[in-house]
Amino acid sequence: MKDRLDKIIDECIDRINRGESIENCLTDFPEYSEALEPLLSAMLKTKTAYCFTPSVQAKNLHRQRFNAALVASRERRERKRPLVNWILGWSKVWAPVAAAIVIALVVYFGLRPAPMPPVMIAQPNAEGNFAFLVSDEVNAIGDFQELDLSISKVTLHLGGDEEKRIEFRPEVQTVNLTDLQGNRAQEIWRGDIPDGEYNKVFLEVSQVSGVLWDSEEQVEIKLPSGKLQILKPFNVESGELTNFVYDLTVVEAGKSGQYILKPQIGQSGTDQDFVRVKSEGQPEDNDKPQKTNKGKKSSGASQ
Repeated sequence: MKDRLDKIIDECIDRINRGESIENCLTDFPEYSEALEPLLSAMLKTKTAYCFTPSVQAKNLHRQRFNAALVASRERRERKRPLVNWILGWSKVWAPVAAAIVIALVVYFGLRPAPMPPVMIAQPNAEGNFAFLVSDEVNAIGDFQELDLSISKVTLHLGGDEEKRIEFRPEVQTVNLTDLQGNRAQEIWRGDIPDGEYNKVFLEVSQVSGVLWDSEEQVEIKLPSGKLQILKPFNVESGELTNFVYDLTVVEAGKSGQYILKPQIGQSGTDQDFVRVKSEGQPEDNDKPQKTNKGKKSSGASQ
């Protein structure tokens, strides 16, 4: 009976973890429903109430208590006792077992994944200390009349003792990469972000589409993933404008006619020369090469 009940408990835990209800488990095992219902209910309540990750020492301690409680319950059941005494002693037998099982379930489920770095949402500011630009390294871009890239979000990882994520949504969400070949770069966001050393930049792309010169047809352009990543450290300091160019390139996969868009880490960062291309309706600075790394904060917005 003990082995059978243990297997049923494990099965019910797996099923509930996949989204089934306690009632389904009780219906499938009616002969054990009286013992199962309080244990499974306590497991769910405990999972909801607790929000901590047990230490290794705590796991070992409660595992020992759990095993000891199981041994104690088995010894009690094996004793020959009158039916009335067995019934009256049932709750006393299962009370420590239930407590140990609940603790074990807390450890088993883990309750919460490893904590994610805290997130700060950055707001745009024309006089901010950080500008984010997009450019295109020339590869197969000459095949396209236009290549539109829609960017939904940018995430910067701030390193240090406590890693943080800085997120912002571009003010210019769609760019035509055919206008941004070579060292031409378009600013899509500017605002204030915390000072410090950053180590990762993620670009979340919601859509990319291109039209070829030869066929004048729209072709599919594949992405390594919806979130493009560059690992390249850079620093941001207060009172100075930091320009970060995120360089992309489109390449043809052999002679298959299929195209892939991917980041170019060597042409990205805060150490690149670039020519700023303004948004539609604004004049371009075609004759004014600029440097990404540092510039006076007050002068960046007009360039």
